[in-house]
Amino acid sequence: MLPSLLFLSCSTDSVKTVATPTAETATTVDPMILTMQKEALSSTQGMSMLVELCDDIGNRIAGSPRFEQAVDWGVKTMRNIGLENVEKHPIRVKYWKRGEERLTMISPRQESLGVLGLGMGISTPPSGIEADAVVLSSFDELETVDVREKMVVFNVPFTNYGETVAYRTQGPTRAAEKGAVAALVRSVGPVSLYTPHTGSTRYNEDWKIPAAAITLEDAERFARYQQRGKPLRLSLFLESQEEDNIPTSNVIGDILGADRPDQIVVMGCHLDSWDVGQGAQDDGAGCAIVLDAARVIAQQEQRPKRTIRTILYSNEENGLAGAKAYANERGERHLAAIEADIGAGAPMYFSYQLPEEHPGIDSWMPHLEASLQSLGLGDFQEGYSGADVGQLVKTGTVGFGLRMDTTNYWPIHHTHADTIDKIELKNLQKDTAAVVSLVWVLANMPLETD
Repeated sequence: MLPSLLFLSCSTDSVKTVATPTAETATTVDPMILTMQKEALSSTQGMSMLVELCDDIGNRIAGSPRFEQAVDWGVKTMRNIGLENVEKHPIRVKYWKRGEERLTMISPRQESLGVLGLGMGISTPPSGIEADAVVLSSFDELETVDVREKMVVFNVPFTNYGETVAYRTQGPTRAAEKGAVAALVRSVGPVSLYTPHTGSTRYNEDWKIPAAAITLEDAERFARYQQRGKPLRLSLFLESQEEDNIPTSNVIGDILGADRPDQIVVMGCHLDSWDVGQGAQDDGAGCAIVLDAARVIAQQEQRPKRTIRTILYSNEENGLAGAKAYANERGERHLAAIEADIGAGAPMYFSYQLPEEHPGIDSWMPHLEASLQSLGLGDFQEGYSGADVGQLVKTGTVGFGLRMDTTNYWPIHHTHADTIDKIELKNLQKDTAAVVSLVWVLANMPLETD
């Protein structure tokens, strides 16, 4: 019997209902896929893996001792689920370590405030930085306001991640260029329960100032003070250390292809997380999805035509060293790569990203779409595939990204609240079923080059 699913796919932008497919359309689906979907939709093993990763190891920034525990966990887990050629692929990373952090409002009244230093950010002097603050709502405003010797506060409401994150990644350096002494960035998220969000900032080497994230609540309060003409003065103290060239690893395991083992289809996620919370949504859930998908496929008697490779990438959050090293060093033929890195909401559709000078995937579409009909997912859409597999796209591989409902993702992204209790088992199972279906078709569909 086919799974009968009705997805109400929600996002911050739209709501759409995708109806269960008819029996007539479902007849085009490979029976093998339906068997594996049924297993994935009833599996609790992905959640069990996630519990181990989150509760037993916790947050795991690349280069840290906890990340090395996660690497060993990844190797053990891959071997336990029956993957072949399991290996640690050695790389080197920058290890950024957070120290003590304090933000205090001096005036209009004295109060200790929530703060999270931005990843790869520099420390303040040992005595901290105390300065008058100026609240800005855009980069355009930065061009018109005198911020010399001031602490800049970027209070920019969330529209979507791609637009708003620019204030975290670029804001501190752009403020430094204008003479600011420190930068505070409104956390990149749509709502808040007084939860600051960390994440990387990217310095121009000539313009570095201490930088941190503050809550939406404080950013709005600072703006109100400024609108009311009340001078705002803040004191910031940040400690951090950075070590270069730290050895660590990606974790790789295969299901070898029966006919064309030299052609590889990748399922990828990133094993590292930021150093707060448990890294459950970002990207522990992705690890659980691809590992359980690999388990479901590995336990079948029928082998895929091509090799299916599972990769737990290192250092996605603060450098992409793992993905860059894998894409540039391996020298193997990768037909396609799928990434799961946007939490564990209900699956909506797959995006696909074509490399330059690629002839297109129109001939693939009948196979791909048939594989997902029984899950009720939306049509494939051309777009971003993911940060890690995007490095393979640059080398000629077609990238796919599992797009999910992110309603409950962005509010806890890169926060202390990214913990496993936010993960819903049924959605994790549906995500796994979607990845199983797509990767199986990619690993078995006929190609003109075969």
